[in-house]
Amino acid sequence: MEVKKAAFVTYASIFIMGFINAFSMKLGPVGSAVTPQTGNVINIGINLANKNWEGLQINLMLFVGFIIGVIFSLLFVNALKNRTVQHVINWTIFALPIAFYPFYMQFLTKPIACLVLGIASGAGLGFFRKIFHIDINNAMATGNVRFLGVWFAEAFIKRSRTEKKEVFTFVIFLLAVFFFAFGAFLCIGLSNIEKNMTFPLMKIVFIILCVIPYFFAPKKAA
Repeated sequence: MEVKKAAFVTYASIFIMGFINAFSMKLGPVGSAVTPQTGNVINIGINLANKNWEGLQINLMLFVGFIIGVIFSLLFVNALKNRTVQHVINWTIFALPIAFYPFYMQFLTKPIACLVLGIASGAGLGFFRKIFHIDINNAMATGNVRFLGVWFAEAFIKRSRTEKKEVFTFVIFLLAVFFFAFGAFLCIGLSNIEKNMTFPLMKIVFIILCVIPYFFAPKKAA
């Protein structure tokens, strides 16, 4: 049961990463993805060459924040004996800044907002990356797409017979890619519906979805 809870929470974090990336790229003031660092590092070089100092600040804050979040998560991930409390704190550090970003973004400068999102994303990557027997990257899709191909080959091409373990692993990565894309899909879909409403539908739904994993905390003792 605990393994299943951990898997659900990791898939939830993947969904949230996809959602906030779509929001930051299409709806927020940043105009770029906040969690995939490959494109972010490329943009650091591009903005430096073009002397786009505002863009460079944004990319550097995402980079620095992400590194800070990863370091913090590795130091704190199992710091408490009470696993339930540990889960609640871990999820809050990751999800709270992201869930409320659509509300507070107008009160922060772009670089500071990116620093906050970078820290949250990096922390989420360190806190929530276990799906059954697999260590997975929940902050971006590139590695997951690669392993999707790897395990498809292992399950359906290289073997003379279908192996349950390989098929199961393939499905894990397939769902990881799906939830990342589905998060982006739901974000834009809800925002399109919200255009015809006075109620902040997309923002409220996003907060509700971020709250659900609190109910999948592990038991106090291992």
